[in-house]
Amino acid sequence: MNGPELRQIGSSVFVIYAASESCSGITFEFSRLKESSDTLTAEVSITSLGAGEIAWSRVNLTSTQGRNALAKEAKETSPEAPWPQVVSEACRMVARHWRRAEPAGELEPAEPNGARYLVDGYIPLGETTILYADGGSGKSLLALAIAVSGIQGHPLSQRWAVGPVQRCLYLDWESDKQTHAERLWGLTTAREQIPKGTILHRRLWRPFTDHLDSIRDDCDRHGIDLVAIDSLAPASGPEPESGDAAVRTLTALRALTATRLVTAHVSKNGSDANGRTRVYGSVFNTNLARSTVEAKLNEIDSGPHRLSIGLRHDKHNLGPRAAPSALAFEWDEVGRITVGGAEPEGTMRNVPDQIRDALRREPLTAQDLADLTGRAPNLIRARLGDMKRAHEVIRLTDYQTGRGNKNLWALADDKRTNE
Repeated sequence: MNGPELRQIGSSVFVIYAASESCSGITFEFSRLKESSDTLTAEVSITSLGAGEIAWSRVNLTSTQGRNALAKEAKETSPEAPWPQVVSEACRMVARHWRRAEPAGELEPAEPNGARYLVDGYIPLGETTILYADGGSGKSLLALAIAVSGIQGHPLSQRWAVGPVQRCLYLDWESDKQTHAERLWGLTTAREQIPKGTILHRRLWRPFTDHLDSIRDDCDRHGIDLVAIDSLAPASGPEPESGDAAVRTLTALRALTATRLVTAHVSKNGSDANGRTRVYGSVFNTNLARSTVEAKLNEIDSGPHRLSIGLRHDKHNLGPRAAPSALAFEWDEVGRITVGGAEPEGTMRNVPDQIRDALRREPLTAQDLADLTGRAPNLIRARLGDMKRAHEVIRLTDYQTGRGNKNLWALADDKRTNE
């Protein structure tokens, strides 16, 4: 009997015996593998070139009783093969493969490479990025637009140039295929159609972890390099606000080698002193993602046929956070959509930038700056102190006499110019 060959395709593991007199080309498929405490179970399907389908059962690979039962079932259909030996060998090979750890490798210095991003600075390749916003802010439309832009090779804006995307898998817990088909029509009709089959849609209702095996199979079978998950809370299953749900889901996402773009909602009471929102649920949602981007509807720049979305880079593990930016979607009378850059709303900019913008007009007190920016006065005073130590701003009352004067602040360059 020739030695068997082990192959992994997607989440399924195959053990294949070359054609021989006793085995007749037996193939085992082990799917939906799960390990807990002292068991490793799998759905095992056995076929052969001569007999076709021989047996199918869920088996504990570590159990002698389970393996013997499978061998007995196989022997009833195809008695010529040495089934106890073959079943035991195949199960042992798969168990060793499943438990094999990724080997340690030498860590060597590597120069930062801009090619590591799908969108420079915002969305790292092969990692998980969470795009979070309040309901109705356009995050699902933006996720689809990113996929279209990467496939077409046309940037959404000068700042949002999307790297190449071969195929996208859109995993949908919120809407339906028709809704996204209409959005896709609007995004492509005004500019360029995308090749057929480059965006696949899948409607889901159980937690992501329940679908992981079949999703991995889809990614491998179709060559998926971008997976959009819409959205995080329903994909996390029961109690999505818990740390367990966050760790379970974000860790499972790492099983996909494609770039993962996850849309998420915001915490209802999650605004901090800066007025910035947070991803709904556990802090692990933010901690385990490699990049998080807050999207915020700019109501002043939006209208009946225009949606303006400000984008603020909240967290980035691979480098400095990108500068605030914005995109605008515009609909014509028949529903065609054009996308372009826009000016980010003031609140999307970081505090030092807002202080600089305000002080370019005139010297102001910390309370004036707090009123203009909508930030907490204590936060403004802390940032002014940082900027003073960096010689970016100067306190004009340092040069005035008398007690009780309100501190006026100005840009350091402005003070030198005035002097």
